[in-house]
Amino acid sequence: MVGLFAQEVDWFIPGDEQRAPWLGRRSDKNDVRDFFSLLWPATQPRSADVEHLFVEGDKAVIIGVSTPGCCLLVRWLIPCFISI
Repeated sequence: MVGLFAQEVDWFIPGDEQRAPWLGRRSDKNDVRDFFSLLWPATQPRSADVEHLFVEGDKAVIIGVSTPGCCLLVRWLIPCFISI
């Protein structure tokens, strides 16, 4: 999946990075790889909804909300803004 991303990205998922280290800013393909490496072992995906998708030439912006279930049975909504 990481191969679908540009070398440079503007990715921000707000939240407490101390409690959920996959949150925060990502700026390149390696950061995206780290995101998925941290997220998947600690959560069980519940849903993901793309609210807006903007494409212009070779650039795209995805805005959406993901609802993961954590191994601690905590649920939350993660608003996402990703520019690839």
